[in-house]
Amino acid sequence: METIKLNFDAHVLGDGKTITIEVPYSDGIVATSRFCPMELLSGDVELLAALNGEPLEDFVKDCKLQLAFANEASEKSTMHEAFIAGLMASVMEHQTRSCKLTTKDYLLHLDAFSYLVNACGVSADQVTRMYPKILDSVIHTTKFDY
Repeated sequence: METIKLNFDAHVLGDGKTITIEVPYSDGIVATSRFCPMELLSGDVELLAALNGEPLEDFVKDCKLQLAFANEASEKSTMHEAFIAGLMASVMEHQTRSCKLTTKDYLLHLDAFSYLVNACGVSADQVTRMYPKILDSVIHTTKFDY
């Protein structure tokens, strides 16, 4: 597996910046589970060789969508709040479009979020520690009965 760099030109809270993410890549698939606790990749979730991943173009699309939604956050927000707003909005957009979200869908959205905030200065250890807490919050906030 090789590592590739992805550059995103984004506006967050009125500031333009280039966000660079480095992700493991092989045969068109990005391994996205760097920050996901191993416990979340087993049990209810299919064990995908202990990795979560998605096609490169889908990962790029997910990151761009979260950044676009983050840009719409209130100017009174902090950068972290803007990124969380971007995550929540992208999850809700996905849910509206497909009428449901699987556990893997939630993890993939949170994986993209994790890479974005890490690239913006949040330490890898902190991202890993906050991952299950944010996942729990996102699931409970966006869970709808159809």
